[in-house]
Amino acid sequence: MPVSTIFQVLSSATPNLISPSFECQNQSGTGGSHLMPLFDGQMPSLKMLHLDGFSTWPAHYFRGLTHVSFCRQSADLSQRHSTSEFLDFLEGCPLLEDLIL
Repeated sequence: MPVSTIFQVLSSATPNLISPSFECQNQSGTGGSHLMPLFDGQMPSLKMLHLDGFSTWPAHYFRGLTHVSFCRQSADLSQRHSTSEFLDFLEGCPLLEDLIL
C-alpha cells in the first residue's frame, strides 16, 4: 500500500475503531516520538489503546478509554508529558480499568 494511502486512511474519521496499536521504531530503539493527530479526532468507539515508542500525543485527544498500554517511553523527561498533563489524560478516561506503563 502506498504511503499516501496510509496517511489518507489515518487522517479519516474512524467511528468503529475500538482497539488500535501504534508502534514507532526510531534509530536508537528508544521511545520519544510524538504521535500525530489521527482519524480526524473522531474515534467515538475507541476503548483500548496501545502506544509503543510514543512519549507524547495530542492533548485531550484520547477520551473514554478503558484499557491503555504505554511501552518504551522516552527516559528524557523533556520529551514526555508533564505529570499534570498525564493526570489530565487519566481524568479524561473515567472508565479506565487497565493502565500499563
